[in-house]
Amino acid sequence: MFTLAYDRRHKILLARVSGVLGSSDVAALDDAISRFTARNGPAHGLMDFTSVSTVAVPIAKLLPNSAASYKRIVIARSEMLELARTAARGPSIVSSLDEALRQLGAVSPSFEPVEP
Repeated sequence: MFTLAYDRRHKILLARVSGVLGSSDVAALDDAISRFTARNGPAHGLMDFTSVSTVAVPIAKLLPNSAASYKRIVIARSEMLELARTAARGPSIVSSLDEALRQLGAVSPSFEPVEP
């Protein structure tokens, strides 16, 4: 399961993923992000995996590609954090949303829900 939220001022799309993460979830998330980008243009991307209980797909499939002038940051904890660091080839890997927002220089973001 996932939710999307967008901060217009800083151009940050936040995807929060929770529960058991399978291949169909990854495909649905990819599709939702692609549709968002087509409507709103590129944005910095935060992928928050801190509420994922089980990963049922290869970790490399979960990591976003970096766009030219936009950052991609993965937020993960414990086992998921170690898996992400092992497979990382582009996005920054951090352990908290606050740390991710600091990397982006985002002060007091206001995330609004996005319909997937």
